[in-house]
Amino acid sequence: MSARDQARALDPFFTTGRKRTGLGLPLLAHTAEICGGRLTIASVPGRGTSVAVRIPLSHVDRPPLTKMAETLMTLFFGHPETAFLYRHNRNGSIFNCLRKGREGAGTAPREIIALRERLRKGLDRIGAS
Repeated sequence: MSARDQARALDPFFTTGRKRTGLGLPLLAHTAEICGGRLTIASVPGRGTSVAVRIPLSHVDRPPLTKMAETLMTLFFGHPETAFLYRHNRNGSIFNCLRKGREGAGTAPREIIALRERLRKGLDRIGAS
């Protein structure tokens, strides 16, 4: 992501995508901010972009986190070209899930089932299911 794109990434009317929607990051940043958290973006052109979100679990305005495994599956398969590192920390217990990005990544039924089970077991292990 160029420095110019990074500076505009939280603008709700800016997008570089083919779908011409650009509300995801601005809405996520707003949610984090009203809950006392934050969204940060780090990018190196030609190498990749990292988006990190921290939202305090105990904040009264935090939206409910439900069905995280299904939400992640939607992200992973909706954007197969994008690499994702999901890190969930709950009371000091951590679950990490790395999904490497490539077109058509993991679309075989057995790969889909294996990823869903990995997500569910990892989230169950830390009590976040």
